[in-house]
Amino acid sequence: MVNDGSTDNSAKICDEYAERDKRIETIHKKNGGLSSARNAGLEVAKCEYLCFVDGDDFCEKNMLQTAMGNFSKDIDIVAFGYYRNSKKITAKKNKVSENFNNALNLYIAGELSVTAWGKIYRKMVFENLKYPEGKLFEDMWIFPKIADKKILILNVALYHYIFRENSITATKFKPEYMNFLDSLNGWNGDKKLLKIVRLRIAWNLLLFMENEHSKKDNEIYAKQLVQILRTEKKYYVPIKGFLNFILANLISLGFSYCIVLNARLFLRKLSK
Repeated sequence: MVNDGSTDNSAKICDEYAERDKRIETIHKKNGGLSSARNAGLEVAKCEYLCFVDGDDFCEKNMLQTAMGNFSKDIDIVAFGYYRNSKKITAKKNKVSENFNNALNLYIAGELSVTAWGKIYRKMVFENLKYPEGKLFEDMWIFPKIADKKILILNVALYHYIFRENSITATKFKPEYMNFLDSLNGWNGDKKLLKIVRLRIAWNLLLFMENEHSKKDNEIYAKQLVQILRTEKKYYVPIKGFLNFILANLISLGFSYCIVLNARLFLRKLSK
């Protein structure tokens, strides 16, 4: 367990568990962020397999047993579904990804997550590999480096991802969120698939500023994202979800992003 400079009672709780169970080791360090914490754990890991669990989340009791029971000698990573709060997200059936383009297809289909959690790895996957420190959306930067391995995706949900309103992935837009797009510079795969990923990320970043798109500081970033939606499509912007599909494509056709985002916000309030 990595105590990444916590200021509450976490350090004491970690030490108590380490005293109770000799398999548990606690690392106390200055706060360095999620990537720094994961790298600290990787440096001392003595095992043949690795698994990440973020601080807010929890697992099904049989997660490790089920995942490990599906490993074979030619599989490098076993991935599985998860619960986003109470919503269950899994692949439609067990699948194997042989290379990065396979992984891209499954990521676009929503059947393979880019997250560090939700997977069991052979330790060799992380040889000479560390999470980038000082960047947001760190999983996006490292995904292409692990997704070229052979991955078995199980259609069972074994992990519980707790989505909080004040988390990085829920907060309002910040300029640093453009790191999300920057991370794609290291993705080398099928150009059509990469274009779909880029278009979807551009749309999602626009949604981060849904309530703040009129702020002057956000204008330069909004224009960059709108430009992607209008120039990098072929026939349409392949966004998931009927409402988002319609609205994203209205922007791509030249409609004002301010009007479209206001319309989306209105419709969301109306549906509550």
